[in-house]
Amino acid sequence: MSRSTGSSGLMVSATLSPGAPGRETPRPTGRCIITIHDPEEFREELRREGIRTVRRDYIRKAWDDEDIAWYGYVLVLTADKGDTIYRCEVLLCVCPAVIWGVERERRRREKTREEAEAWLRKFFEGFEVRPGVIEA
Repeated sequence: MSRSTGSSGLMVSATLSPGAPGRETPRPTGRCIITIHDPEEFREELRREGIRTVRRDYIRKAWDDEDIAWYGYVLVLTADKGDTIYRCEVLLCVCPAVIWGVERERRRREKTREEAEAWLRKFFEGFEVRPGVIEA
């Protein structure tokens, strides 16, 4: 299910299922998850809805590409209003899975996280940005 937000024509997907791709079973709570892929559109949607609190989490995503396993370090932004959860993911960095635990990669992720935190403070000025519950 998707809907357009405003005059920008950006399509926003609303997922009513808890996980499995393509599954359209409503969640027991009746909550709706709206995923907005563009951080600027995410921020504007929150402003339109009168939401001023954003939670941020850092997660690790994995995928395979041509027999190589990759990990991505992802900033996940969420906010809610009533039964609607707004979500935006920002890919911060990518590395082959075999070097994820290497000290150099750990330092790079830490530096990337510090830069993301500075960006969050500036980008979401006027919002309260709270830590989430997931840490990669």
